[in-house]
Amino acid sequence: MRTKVNSSATIIVSSKQARRESWFLGVLALVASVWFFGTTAQPNRGAFFVNERSGYYGALAKGFLGGHLHVDIKPAPGLLALEDPYDPVANAPYRVHDMTLWKGNYYLYYGVSPVLVFFMPITVLTGWYPTEACAVAAFCSFGVALALVLLGAVRRRHFPLAPAWALMVAASLVVFANPVSLLTLQPQFYEVPIACAFALHMAMLGAIYRASLAATKNGGLWLAAASVCYGLSIGARPNYLLSGFALVVPWVVLVRRERGGIWLGSKLRLGAAAFGPAVAAGIGLLLYNWLRFGVATEFGMKYTLGGERIPDIKLMGLENVVPHLGDYLMRAGNWGRYFPFFSPPVGMPHGALRYGPWLWLIPVAFLLRRSVFPPERSTLPLAIAVAAGANLLLLCAFFGLTDRYPPDYVPAVFLLAGIAALGLGERWRGSLNFGLVGVGLAAITVFVALAVWVKRFPNPSLVLPVARLANTATYAWERWQGEDLGGLRMEVELPRGREGISEPLVHTGLAADRRNWLQVEYLPENKARLAFFHAGLGVLQGREFPIPNDRRIAVELECGSLLPPPTHPMFADWTDDEQSVASRYLRVRVNGDDVLVGAIACYESTPNDLLIGRMGFGAGGVELRFTGRIDRIERVALRRPSLVASPINASTPLEFQVILPADRAAYREPLITTGDGSKFDILFVQYAGLGQAIFGLYHHGDEPTLSQIVTYDPLVPHTLQVWMGSMAGPKSPASGTGELDLTKRLSIVFNGKVILNELEQSFYLAAPGSLKWGRNALVPDVVLPRFSGRIEAVRSVGFDLLPAVDALREFGAVDMTVVFPLGAQGAAEPLVVSGKEGAGNFIYLRYLPDNKMVFGFDHWGIGGIVSQPVSVDLWKPHRLRISMGSLYPAGEEMGAWRTKVQVLLDEAVVLNGEWACHPSTRPEVRVGQNAIGGSTCGPRFSGQIQRLERVARPEW
Repeated sequence: MRTKVNSSATIIVSSKQARRESWFLGVLALVASVWFFGTTAQPNRGAFFVNERSGYYGALAKGFLGGHLHVDIKPAPGLLALEDPYDPVANAPYRVHDMTLWKGNYYLYYGVSPVLVFFMPITVLTGWYPTEACAVAAFCSFGVALALVLLGAVRRRHFPLAPAWALMVAASLVVFANPVSLLTLQPQFYEVPIACAFALHMAMLGAIYRASLAATKNGGLWLAAASVCYGLSIGARPNYLLSGFALVVPWVVLVRRERGGIWLGSKLRLGAAAFGPAVAAGIGLLLYNWLRFGVATEFGMKYTLGGERIPDIKLMGLENVVPHLGDYLMRAGNWGRYFPFFSPPVGMPHGALRYGPWLWLIPVAFLLRRSVFPPERSTLPLAIAVAAGANLLLLCAFFGLTDRYPPDYVPAVFLLAGIAALGLGERWRGSLNFGLVGVGLAAITVFVALAVWVKRFPNPSLVLPVARLANTATYAWERWQGEDLGGLRMEVELPRGREGISEPLVHTGLAADRRNWLQVEYLPENKARLAFFHAGLGVLQGREFPIPNDRRIAVELECGSLLPPPTHPMFADWTDDEQSVASRYLRVRVNGDDVLVGAIACYESTPNDLLIGRMGFGAGGVELRFTGRIDRIERVALRRPSLVASPINASTPLEFQVILPADRAAYREPLITTGDGSKFDILFVQYAGLGQAIFGLYHHGDEPTLSQIVTYDPLVPHTLQVWMGSMAGPKSPASGTGELDLTKRLSIVFNGKVILNELEQSFYLAAPGSLKWGRNALVPDVVLPRFSGRIEAVRSVGFDLLPAVDALREFGAVDMTVVFPLGAQGAAEPLVVSGKEGAGNFIYLRYLPDNKMVFGFDHWGIGGIVSQPVSVDLWKPHRLRISMGSLYPAGEEMGAWRTKVQVLLDEAVVLNGEWACHPSTRPEVRVGQNAIGGSTCGPRFSGQIQRLERVARPEW
């Protein structure tokens, strides 16, 4: 029964009690939120404040303080030298991801407001740079604090008789079920403007609330404050543009309060306060764009460097609104048997209304608006509804869809739901039924939100004990049922007459765009092939096999989607490496023979989602059902993988047998890590697209050394032969290496092809015990923590397997294969240098714009000759053949070669002339090095010498 309050004394007492309860619960929730956001943003990210600029926003702040609008990061010369720097394949080795490149400088298309309101003020006042993790934690804490203050103020002012549980539950949801709680789990530059806009949006709503309570004079000041916050929120996230319609609500309220003959003047004055600062902020933002890109409406997104070509994408469109609205409000997640029992769509938002039933209180409150939201109480709820709805609609028009975007509209909706709970709680005060319903709706909402939070938590080891405990009951039930949770074995009879058709055998996955399946393809000549499909990647085709006369085969499948999650109790005594290798292992066998082996991260699945002989969702190119017969199906117990042990001798070159991942198109992953602390080196593989890799070395403190792009087959093992100078020890052999310093040598040979052979690479000498395979716990922001492929074998080999280098200081013409460096425009580098200081001979090249170069010869003290410019493809190897008189022993009859200078690039003569040379001894002949100090060229050739031969007498 509804409680009626007729006594003003009762209201005053209730108001005082509400004030005490609001302060207590508000302070408690505020402390919890600050602790929550601070601790979740902090792990593994160092200090919140640093001496040097940190992250993209620190670089932008330093750029502003330096007097320019671009960030304090210089694009790599190789990037600027590209014909099309926006080509995602070509720019992969050089780009800074998601930076905007324009006229030789990097910019941020992300909002500028975080720099104006946080980074620059702190840096100017203290001299310290806040990190992006600090900014995200601060903005989230500030925004949640404002929401809590608003809840308390609304209860004291409008709903003093609302039960304390309603305030407590509303405050808890604002802190813990709010999607901004996800922002601090991985705080990067993406999250900074989102968190900033959220905080400014809450500030705008707070100012609107104060304006609705104030007289028209003070109300104008609060309107102006709301307008300033709105303008800055656009500067952080331009998709907040339509939320400015919320300013109309308090403006109308204040205008209606005005009495007398100055009503028109008051309307204009209040209108200037409500919309003037917002218009000024908009003009400032347009001017900022114009100064950067020459177009006021260009934020720079179409000039972004990423994994796809952004200039070709239509960024906004009305055709996106309806489908994206359905995604944001009703997109389905998945329920499962394992902790945390709910799984959101990976990387996508889950339906806010579908899984947040606490929000259902809002339409109920508006349906009962006369008693819950009468005119004197409706200003703030109406403004929140307008702002959140406008934000959502404009966000839906954007082409992108990701789980980072709900903080743009859901926090305000949670605030509105909390106000609705207060109003409904007061209306049905004392009703046990409403209390149970309200708490139940809140509990479901919090449960789903915590499940989503756990799924995103970057340090699973901290929640592992809780997860294992939560999965204990499931594990006991599985054992009671006799379920094995390893691979799958089937006895299959293949149908006849299906040539050219593919049929499913096994299907796993939770959604059409996140699934895997094994299919059989019927080929001519009574042959078949098993293929594994990974959504987003395509089909990995196995080896063909003949179909037996009886058409019966035994099929075995091992893949990650057949396994339980790492939190399952069966993995309690496994190491992280063992579990990771098992989860990425793909193996398909037919009658005991391997037909498909690889490394791939299968999509999440549960035993209930395992389908045999049929598809869970339709797909082109494969039938919906298997038309043969499956006689027997059994689960095979999971085998614990055996990991490769360290070699006995780590002071010699290493030979790896590796399977590179099939599903990686970006990122760097470690192969070998040596050293520790701040003195370490990491040999890594960087993926430049599916089936394409770049190998490189990260010497801590320097820019990475990178190879050219190589292609690889993810379904076959590859051989890597590696030497890193950091592995050199006192017992490392030096004989047979001439004058080379082993501690400065880097060699990588991939499938017999030399891809890196550096002779002056910097290393930190490391103890053999510091060497780690496929792991990096030192710089996870530069190289990922774990290799996602599989290292099948490692052995120590002799130095003789490395590229020959003794020919660098030998007599004879030079015949070599090189890869020219990218981005060396304007530099001159040595190819062959002989003689000594004051009496040397140089054959060199100089890099020109537009992928052109000239070759030259210089006779110390006299001069030489220079070729015409030559166009060169910098992305492929080239053969160079070089001859000059000083490359041959004195006294040996060489005829015309004694005075001829000649350079051939591939099959074309690019430099040819008659010149005498200063005589040279054998040690004075150097390839790719200028050790005698000549000013004609730099100290060393910065490209790669992949093959080198010395020819006693040229035959070209």
